[in-house]
Amino acid sequence: MRSTNPFSGRKAPFTVSLLAAALAAGTYQSVLAQTVPVLDDEIIVTARKRAETLETAPVAITVLGSRQLEQYNITRMEDMSSLAGGGVLISKNGVSPAISIRGVSSDSTNAGFDQSVGIIIDGVFYDRSRWTQQGFFDTAQVEVLKGPQSLYFGKSTVAGAIVLTTASPGDEFEGYVTAGREFDTKGWYGEGVVSGPVSDTLGARLALRAAKSDGWLKNDAPEIATNEFGAEEEYNGRLTLKWDPSENVAVNFKVQAAHNEDDGPATRAQLYNCRGPAQGGRAFTGIPTDLQGPPYFAAYPIVDYDNCKLDDHITVYPGPPGLEFAQRPEGKTDAVLSSLKVDWNLGSWTLTSVTGWNDYTVDDETGYVSSQGLISAKEQESNTAFSQELRALSDFKGPLNVLVGVNYQETEFKFRNASQIILAIPYKTGYLPGGFSLGATPQAGLTIDDFLFDSEEVKGFEVGFKTLLANDRLSVDVVAYSYEFSDLQVNLYVPVTASFVVGNAGDATTQGVETNFRWQATDQLQLRASASYNEGEYSSSYITQCYTLQRARAGCDPITNTQDLDGKALPRAPKYTFGVGGQFMVPLDFGNLSLAADANWSDHYQIETTNSPYLVQDSYWRVDASVALESCDGHWRAMLIGRNLTDETITSFGATRGFTNDQLAELMPLRQVSAELTYKF
Repeated sequence: MRSTNPFSGRKAPFTVSLLAAALAAGTYQSVLAQTVPVLDDEIIVTARKRAETLETAPVAITVLGSRQLEQYNITRMEDMSSLAGGGVLISKNGVSPAISIRGVSSDSTNAGFDQSVGIIIDGVFYDRSRWTQQGFFDTAQVEVLKGPQSLYFGKSTVAGAIVLTTASPGDEFEGYVTAGREFDTKGWYGEGVVSGPVSDTLGARLALRAAKSDGWLKNDAPEIATNEFGAEEEYNGRLTLKWDPSENVAVNFKVQAAHNEDDGPATRAQLYNCRGPAQGGRAFTGIPTDLQGPPYFAAYPIVDYDNCKLDDHITVYPGPPGLEFAQRPEGKTDAVLSSLKVDWNLGSWTLTSVTGWNDYTVDDETGYVSSQGLISAKEQESNTAFSQELRALSDFKGPLNVLVGVNYQETEFKFRNASQIILAIPYKTGYLPGGFSLGATPQAGLTIDDFLFDSEEVKGFEVGFKTLLANDRLSVDVVAYSYEFSDLQVNLYVPVTASFVVGNAGDATTQGVETNFRWQATDQLQLRASASYNEGEYSSSYITQCYTLQRARAGCDPITNTQDLDGKALPRAPKYTFGVGGQFMVPLDFGNLSLAADANWSDHYQIETTNSPYLVQDSYWRVDASVALESCDGHWRAMLIGRNLTDETITSFGATRGFTNDQLAELMPLRQVSAELTYKF
């Protein structure tokens, strides 16, 4: 997709120039001061179920600390994906959020799929991608693990894992209050934390957050209560209790509750690359005009919609008059997360118990983009899970150590949907198994076999090294990998019947190289850079339907309307990515000035499974930056934060609109600028 910002191609080099200028200034200061700063090597990770430093952990891992998350006001996993290194995509989509690492992901249009990327929050495994939309805050650290992680986290981690750890109470009384204003969405947010010891053995931490915004999208269709969409209102609270009854026993309990209301699942979907006319009539917005009369009808007049591109304009209609749902797009989510971790130190062994219980409910209803009320849906999704993990970890003085454990998990997942579609399509005998029903449109002409798919497996290897150079001022990581996936799970949208078919795509491979650098140039300046090469493609004969308007010379069999994707790129698999960033601290008489910037470039990639040339995310530069002024005593901090300053149109999922030749895609947030003030005590 092309950026709507004509200057977007010029901003990234300017940012790199700023970092280069800061480097020159910082190097000059270090020469004058005759200092030899070193990197902070005390970043502790838990990727292998044991505490170890980032440099010694033999895992491809990107760590985002609390300071970096605060610099960009990151409160959702979707927001931090641009900082997580090459090939990481996390996005909010209509049916199910999408998570992709190195081009491996589960399709976002099928609520029945487990994700290829595992989510671990405070030691508890979460098996649904909906949890990426759970607001998180007061976070100690996020670890992004790339490559299969089944050895330590079990199922649903064939592509990697995201490990999130929230803050726990410390030994001293502390807290903070933050208030912020987000200008583009006309939003406000506030956050507060109180933490400290309750007794000699018990500590507590209470964290609260509230946020409300009016939205960043303008609806060009007839007004539905308002013409501004993307509004959101959320409330979060978390209580942490840390109990140390003896030197050898540690207990940590966390419980979080969240409530979120927004404008439903379809508000980010936009038509682009419109190519009417459509079969049966002339198309303005993807719906043939001859459907306005009997026996079919459009509930609302067709808007002369010429803004068929990805930007901050959408076209969403309510359901037709008399329909019991979708009169106004809306969504509501309620969630509870809890974890109980107990550690027993038995000399050379540590026994650990992790108990988790979590529950969420989602209620969505919407009319779909540019449908004139012809397509509407209501869906309800709920998920309740209980897990119990027991493990024993040795701490021998020799080179050999052991980790053994068992895990039990029980999950109850329910997905219900009601859809109405007033269009000329066949309805035939079919089945809608509840575990694999979909929230977008009905499934016409399908049998039970269309809903069955096999398990997905992966085999391969990684090799690399980590080292510290230049008197421990420079950290270098290099990783090469190669994996083969068998029975890759896919979900195919068929525009002719407006239906989805699940199945297995045969084999696929991902192979490539990733590098990461961190350089502590001076006491005031730290720089970072990353680069990746990833080749993700279908590796065995995978016969699937042709993409819309595909011709025989492009590989489409005109008799069967199928194509062979052997050797074609996987969706959400950019071949090259590059990132550069840094932080520069300037001491002042009254405090410290902090400047941070990160520029990330991504190669183009497919955004759906048929390898359509019309459904491709173009290469882009994304720039995030912040400026913070903090008082000398550390009590006050004022920040100006900018995300996606290049205003890039970025998406990870798209499809051909049913019954048309037009495309639609789910858009990630455009430019966002906010200001916030924090008081710490």
